[in-house]
Amino acid sequence: MVIEKYNSNFHATYDELTQEVQLAMAALVPERLQEWFSHLDGEPEAAREVARLESSKNFSQWLATQGLRPHPGAPRFDWPANNEDRLGMHLLLFRSMARGDINAAVLGKTYLPGSGQNINDAARAFITQYFRPMTKELLRHLRRVGQQPGEKEVPAADRVVRLDHNSAAYHEAMAALERLEEILRGANNYPDPEEKEQVIGEVSATRRLFQSARVRIGAVIGVLTAPTLYLVKQFAGTAIGDAAQKVIDVVALLLGHIF
Repeated sequence: MVIEKYNSNFHATYDELTQEVQLAMAALVPERLQEWFSHLDGEPEAAREVARLESSKNFSQWLATQGLRPHPGAPRFDWPANNEDRLGMHLLLFRSMARGDINAAVLGKTYLPGSGQNINDAARAFITQYFRPMTKELLRHLRRVGQQPGEKEVPAADRVVRLDHNSAAYHEAMAALERLEEILRGANNYPDPEEKEQVIGEVSATRRLFQSARVRIGAVIGVLTAPTLYLVKQFAGTAIGDAAQKVIDVVALLLGHIF
């Protein structure tokens, strides 16, 4: 990892987007978090390390156990004891919030009862007390990893991945791509017909790429990343946006975070 990246342009944009999350009203927190994660996942070396931190953690199971252990006073999160596991769980918590699966204001009222009755105040209190410290710890972690000696890695875009056509992850990814293409073809209210055909072609091209035994990461990034991220943002809360987010989730599991 090139450490200088985390002291220049990457760092400046990272801080700016972190500030935007902190200032967001409750209703806009998911959108601002999506922008923050898009920046993080758009830097291949940082995205690779974030994917490692998040891997092999059952976030849904962890979330379901919160509040079950008795604590004096307000409920508290039971974070993993290991620093890296804790950081990974923080990241998964805010990814879930970015998707709209959980709500910052609700968590603020639950875990920070003094944050007030106003939903915007509660959301900002939660972001200030949990998201802001996490972003600082993540940046420190990326710098530490960047200082560790290691073998020269193959650039992410040049990496070739072998696809197991019998695996559940592969079948889920192909089904999600097929579903997104189907929804796009049936979307009569898509504002730009030419753009619609372009995006359909890009999704279809990705399906063809996945039919081979091996796939180059750079090829998938070049064809799929931009249109799916655009669809998620442009069509949030619709069938198109949901289908595009599903593609992002399952392809990330199949190939690693490339979005």
